Amino acid sequence: MLIASTAVTTGLFVLAGVIVGGLVTGAVNYAFEWRRERVSARVAMRLLEAELAIAAASADWRLEQGAWTAWNFGRAHRAWSEYRSDIARAGISSDEWYAVERGFYAIEIIESVFANKADRASLEPHEQKALNTASANINEGANTIRQLLGLKPLRRF
Repeated sequence: MLIASTAVTTGLFVLAGVIVGGLVTGAVNYAFEWRRERVSARVAMRLLEAELAIAAASADWRLEQGAWTAWNFGRAHRAWSEYRSDIARAGISSDEWYAVERGFYAIEIIESVFANKADRASLEPHEQKALNTASANINEGANTIRQLLGLKPLRRF
């Protein structure tokens, strides 16, 4: 009778060890995955903020010059395509998401409006207005991300 009781006790301890081990492993894996996603989102936000800041400065520079110069939009498009899902999963609010998305959409608008504009050609009043509006949206997107990262906002001109 003592042997059966020892075997049952040993079995219960082994079972408890397996359950506790499984719970600890699951908790550790969850914590690692949560941290990885958080780091991934911060990296994505930094990269997207940089692209928006560069685009806002580029648009403002063209406004200050009063002329159009060639602009390579590919880098911003690639960054947005690659990293937007990371920040979408980061738990940002709908308003924050739309501000960032509007910033990248404004880059697309600039690209389409100025697709056939000659290099070093003067900006027409309606083009200045379009570029100014787009720059404001791009700047707002950059500042939304900067706020999420705890950084000071960018200022225009």
